[in-house]
Amino acid sequence: MKSMWRKLLIVLLVITVFGLSACTDPTVDDVSIELREGVDTIEIGSEYEDPGAKAKAYGFIITHDVVSNNVNTSIIGVYEIHYSVTYHEITKSIKRIVTVVDTTKPIATLKAGIDTVSLNGTWVDAGITVNDNSGIRPSIIISGSVNTSMVGEYVITYSIYDESGNTTELTRYVNVVLQTGNMN
Repeated sequence: MKSMWRKLLIVLLVITVFGLSACTDPTVDDVSIELREGVDTIEIGSEYEDPGAKAKAYGFIITHDVVSNNVNTSIIGVYEIHYSVTYHEITKSIKRIVTVVDTTKPIATLKAGIDTVSLNGTWVDAGITVNDNSGIRPSIIISGSVNTSMVGEYVITYSIYDESGNTTELTRYVNVVLQTGNMN
């Protein structure tokens, strides 16, 4: 019976304290808003879920508004999400900075070609295919050369750079050979 009276007394005390505090106008310190934990740096093209914010008045959770959220995960950049809470004419706001980055190297593959040619023959670079998660075509620098008038192995290097500085490198080996015998 004593424990029931204690519980009743605690409930009455909480109601009284909350009731008395609700009768007075809140001060700026009685209202707060803070960011919930989340990941604010994300890879381009990935999904982003806004973890939101938490607003309180007198220590009790209250609802808040998302004023603006312009996060675009398909474009590299810095974005802001603004949250606001108004309680009895006291307004508090906070913002979250979300950064969309590209840390992924471009994907490149050698196109099939004929990379063994006869002495004094003709070699044509088959090239490469390139894709980047940013959707923007990366820069390609091709180095090396093939001298078909000289037997040997030649190296062609493709260096691929995206706008975020991620790099991929591919190598093509071309052999110039001396053909011997009858080719009927």
